[in-house]
Amino acid sequence: MLTLMLISENVRERRILQMAFEQHQIKVIEAFPDRASYLKALQYIPDFVVIEFPQSYTDQINFSKNIFSAISKKKKILMLGYGQEMVAGEERAVKATGIKHYLLRPLKFSLMMKFLEEHLGVFAPEQMVWKHNKKHTDDSNYIETLFNIDILPTVKLELMSERIESLMAFPFTVLRVLQLTEDSRSGATDLAKVINADPVISASILKMANTVFFASRNRRITTIADAIVRIGFTETKHLTMTMSVMNSMSSTTENIGFDRMQFWHHSMAVAVISEKIAKGINGINSSELFLSGLLHSFGIILIDEFFAELFEKLLIRTTDRGYTFTEAERELIIISHMDLTFRLFDSWQIPHEIVDAIRFSEKTEDILIKETKNISKAELTGLILHCADVIAKSLSLGRECDSVVSHLDSTILELLEMKNGVNKNYIESIDREIEIFRKFLKIDDEVTPEKEYVGKEVLLVAPPLPFFVPIEFYLQRLGFTVLRCTENHDISGFDERFSFIVFWYETMSISSQIATFAELRSIDTREPIKMIVFEESVSSNKEGSTHFFENHLDLRFVTATVQEIVNP
Repeated sequence: MLTLMLISENVRERRILQMAFEQHQIKVIEAFPDRASYLKALQYIPDFVVIEFPQSYTDQINFSKNIFSAISKKKKILMLGYGQEMVAGEERAVKATGIKHYLLRPLKFSLMMKFLEEHLGVFAPEQMVWKHNKKHTDDSNYIETLFNIDILPTVKLELMSERIESLMAFPFTVLRVLQLTEDSRSGATDLAKVINADPVISASILKMANTVFFASRNRRITTIADAIVRIGFTETKHLTMTMSVMNSMSSTTENIGFDRMQFWHHSMAVAVISEKIAKGINGINSSELFLSGLLHSFGIILIDEFFAELFEKLLIRTTDRGYTFTEAERELIIISHMDLTFRLFDSWQIPHEIVDAIRFSEKTEDILIKETKNISKAELTGLILHCADVIAKSLSLGRECDSVVSHLDSTILELLEMKNGVNKNYIESIDREIEIFRKFLKIDDEVTPEKEYVGKEVLLVAPPLPFFVPIEFYLQRLGFTVLRCTENHDISGFDERFSFIVFWYETMSISSQIATFAELRSIDTREPIKMIVFEESVSSNKEGSTHFFENHLDLRFVTATVQEIVNP
């Protein structure tokens, strides 16, 4: 599955190159040297990048540098540049951004392919495949209908759900395990019977019980009953539900830019966090919240599996605009994967508690305008699920189709009995629980601290706890040490201590507050400190040494800005 990102201002040249590469079974992703395409690169993580350098190429230089810095940490990437002849100094500057070869016009496509083949090592035609053999070859029959604005949403949903139901069934092992939770008389013996009825899950549970993570030197586990004792009753229930849901879909991703294992990683993280929050609230079934978290985006993978061509168009729109995946769906086909989920769950007779939690997770604004005493149990579960999703995205736990988040204010966190907010101990407890699932499912954690950021301090100016600021934990995952303070904090002694300052405002920012902190100098450059400001209703822009962002955004947009500040 090889992908190439192509950045060219010349439309005719771009079209010719795209046709040539796709004839060699290389999928081409069109892009431009801007922030939206930087987000696209982080979503698709291409194998190759080809960039045209026009007469004025400042944007191309910055884009190339940022892309190479971000992607080369995840995979070995080949970057090619092309354009008119440059003087030696200019070409050196271009290659310093990560461009390995610079080609002159007129372009020789055979030379481009030679460099690509050398990059692959040994040229193997079977590697040059970007799409898998389709299970369904009649996507085009559905696309025209789904994109037709004159067709009612109910008709579209019926069409999609009928196709899915004819090709798959919901894994009812999940529901049998959930029923055990609701029956106070059930125990490990009943759970063992359910697991033993599924040979695939049985083998996986036994294997997990005998891994180094759980293994004992004294005895090898050979029965499910003993495995439950070793792993734990609750943990085994959750592992069984997770495996059942995952096994209902193929492990092969239908579209580039969408990694199914990272999708399950995120879903599992939302499940774990949802359960943890639910345990602190009286009257909420934590196992139901675990399953709600696991299934909260189930419709996304259904579209990838059964409507691959539609999914590709939706993902492109998501990355092009910096949208949420749902916003792209609403704009292109009116309905969303959530609508599809509710339609199918109703048909599959999924417990209404699960459906309600997912449904209300999309309506948090409507819920929060109510008085606390008027918020129903179902609405409360929706808030739990929403909160868990924001935390999981902020901690970069797995990856869906977007990383769009907003803050969680004190009202919602106090309502969920999280009066201390999300602190270091809370995150560590989440990580410990998620690690069990990662070991079991063999999922790699994609995000590791960057060496260049470790040891660098960032000052975060934000409302007091328990107010949750997504960027705080996102920066920590990148490797920064974040010191949080309020806008009225005494900043004496802060000069030449921090690499940059981040302001996160719940409402519009106040320039006088920013001016006070602007007197500080950076520890890295000894120059006036750079600042990143998040506030309401502002388009991404830069004014002097200050970068402005809306406080509802895809967190990955910030990565390029951080790179520019730390490595100017």
